[in-house]
Amino acid sequence: MVRLAVAILALALVAASLVCEAQQPSGPARIGFLPIGSPSNSYDRSLVAAFRQGLRDVGVVENRDVVLEMKRLAVAPLALALLAAPLAAWR
Repeated sequence: MVRLAVAILALALVAASLVCEAQQPSGPARIGFLPIGSPSNSYDRSLVAAFRQGLRDVGVVENRDVVLEMKRLAVAPLALALLAAPLAAWR
């Protein structure tokens, strides 16, 4: 009787492991990026370009693996909270 119960339990575990699969991601990850500065300033553009290059260096392909959501902050740093709030609400 005990052997039958152990055999049934073992078969159930094997069957469950065959049925269970990892949940596939629904799409590329989204990265909220808040560069401070003006897009017309070459130094500020170079910082964004360096960030994108760093992603490529580690094998991340933009718009395939990640989507960058950029919100430019060219005026007051206090506005950073207003721009960051929608990005933080994604979860």
